[in-house]
Amino acid sequence: MLSKNEIKWIKSLHDKQQRYNDQMFVAEGSRLVLDLIRSKPNDLVNLLAPNPGY
Repeated sequence: MLSKNEIKWIKSLHDKQQRYNDQMFVAEGSRLVLDLIRSKPNDLVNLLAPNPGY
């Protein structure tokens, strides 16, 4: 379960300035995420996925 602060931080990454300041971004979609895992696995900070039973 994510904390409120983690959710706020993830939502803040939708803002260009925040992404630039944190030097991070959100990748959505299975193809993009798989490509990132294959190409730069050591650069991943967090990997969030929905619970299949949810």
